[in-house]
Amino acid sequence: SGINAEYMVSSGINAEYRVKRLCWGKFNNSGQICVAPDYVLCSKEVEKKMVPIMKKVLKDWYSENPEISRDYCRIVSNRHLDRLQGMLSKTNGNIVIGGRSIPEDKFMEPTVVTGVGMDDSTMQEEIFGPILPIINVASTEEAIKIINARDKPLVLYVFTDREDVQEI
Repeated sequence: SGINAEYMVSSGINAEYRVKRLCWGKFNNSGQICVAPDYVLCSKEVEKKMVPIMKKVLKDWYSENPEISRDYCRIVSNRHLDRLQGMLSKTNGNIVIGGRSIPEDKFMEPTVVTGVGMDDSTMQEEIFGPILPIINVASTEEAIKIINARDKPLVLYVFTDREDVQEI
């Protein structure tokens, strides 16, 4: 299933701080980096705060039209873009940011998908592209269960200022 990088967010930490780091890690090089987060685990409450900030950050970095941004790159090959488009077309989640692609230019917008379950198409293999699924969890324990049930990630990013979560 490839190498995964996982990203867990707890409430309490500065939202803009965490979102900028998440977006940089995920959408730098169009997500084609081994340590790019493959998905986010967070509460619905945290998601509701994060998504509007993500929209603003991505617009600030790449403009309303990321396809013309000098700072946003292309997908490495047509085959890879086809795989990403197929994954996105089969999602049961809600595409809340992006989702558009231009095949002749090997371009795919930074894309965020909410309402994702573990059986979603975006969760079946390493994404290695600019698609970021957000999975809602009710607790830190549930997030840890999800992480432990999958192949060991290459990287796990945890953003929290809660000492009880840091200890785990």
